[in-house]
Amino acid sequence: MTYQQSKFTKTFLRDFGIVLAVLALVGLGPALFLTHKAQRDVSKTYIEQSTDRAANEFQLIGTATANTVRIVRQWAQSGLLSLDKPEEMNHLLFPIMLEDKQYHGISIADTEGRSYYISNADGQLKTSFTDFQGGSRQDLNQTWEGDQLLEEETLKSDYDPRSRPWFYPSLGSDEVHWTDAYIFFDYHVVGVTASSSVKVDGPDGYQLVIAFDLSLHGLYTDIQGMQPSPNSQVMILRRDESLYTIDPESGAAFTSLSKSKNELAQKAHAAWRNTERDQKIVSIRHDGKIWWCGFRSLSKEKNTWVGVTVPEEDTIESVSERRSMLVVFGLLSVVLASGLAGFLANRQHRGQGGPTVPFDPEQADASVREMIESGESKRREFKSTMRVNLHTNKPGKEIETAWLKGVAAFLNT
Repeated sequence: MTYQQSKFTKTFLRDFGIVLAVLALVGLGPALFLTHKAQRDVSKTYIEQSTDRAANEFQLIGTATANTVRIVRQWAQSGLLSLDKPEEMNHLLFPIMLEDKQYHGISIADTEGRSYYISNADGQLKTSFTDFQGGSRQDLNQTWEGDQLLEEETLKSDYDPRSRPWFYPSLGSDEVHWTDAYIFFDYHVVGVTASSSVKVDGPDGYQLVIAFDLSLHGLYTDIQGMQPSPNSQVMILRRDESLYTIDPESGAAFTSLSKSKNELAQKAHAAWRNTERDQKIVSIRHDGKIWWCGFRSLSKEKNTWVGVTVPEEDTIESVSERRSMLVVFGLLSVVLASGLAGFLANRQHRGQGGPTVPFDPEQADASVREMIESGESKRREFKSTMRVNLHTNKPGKEIETAWLKGVAAFLNT
């Protein structure tokens, strides 16, 4: 490689690096940023759509249940509900159970420990009246089809409604109290209970508690099916950090998150908890992928949360096309940078007014002769040390010109 070629190569590589860096900053940098921002925006949209939908469905059911509890409470205030004659409440409460399938049961209980419970089992209504008989608790269990009594039996019981989580929190309050989600003992399904109380007039001054068991099995199943993308996951988490799970054999259950085998749920909850449990979208790395995670409370009490985790690769429908576009853009940038760097390097190494004449140190004489023969240009000018008129002892351009003409004439002979 000659000296001129080496110098050209260095200039080319320098210009190539500069041009490529400029193109990357101007084009590739914003492209990557916008792609990442698009992924985050889509992830946020995916998560918010699922969590908002779940919260809205729960709130719709919850609002309807709360209104029903208030209506039944007014019946109790009017004296239409009494545990002294429990069967007389059937004509009021049976239609509610038959029409609203989401209700798992209705309880009317008092501070003396008596209770009347109505449940729906495959279209047949069952009632259980718990009372004291002979100093012990007994359950009068009856099965109804409409207003017709099909069968009944009396059994000893240890059930005390005052031990239920919905009883004492609702005493002395006109508001509707909601329990945390829990597993109903009899059917092993998840649900919550909405309750309210009313003070019954009389010398004893005892209170009646109206409680509606709202089954969440269908809602939770629907929520877990609200996967916004093929590889996403939806989880239901209680405020005590218990994860809702369904086992084919044992049924529904709440499992402590720390004992759960769901590593993704653990990571998502830990990252979200560090954000002070707001509704921000957080990112985690799991199984070699980036996941976007978000949580939303199902109710204003914030006792149950829905979490959605979405892998980043699911949030862009044409992720391969976007990556291909970035690759093509990168290749075009390299080609453009190469061409522009070559143009700049070539322009730098040749004169604009004449042809390029390389100088070869190993053949200096021949190179000098070739330069002189090519003549002057905008980048090459001949100078002479012979600038002084020996007769006048003064410098002059005519002396330099005359000397150069003599040299040129000598070389041309």
